[in-house]
Amino acid sequence: MMKQELAGIPYVLSETLGRSLGVSKLPYAVLLDEQGKIASLGLINNREHLESLFEAKERGVASIQQFLAGA
Repeated sequence: MMKQELAGIPYVLSETLGRSLGVSKLPYAVLLDEQGKIASLGLINNREHLESLFEAKERGVASIQQFLAGA
């Protein structure tokens, strides 16, 4: 994870956790807020997808797609 500059960011790789969150396709990410609640989620195929989860969190929506659909 050093190459992707994610060494200082906590993350979990867990099939059991993914199934409990309803994840059916990979690669997938779930971003948790400071209270441990789901802030945003979605398929992640590149850095832009990952960044979109943080953008969605800042805008208070589950995904950028949800934000764009409401625009």
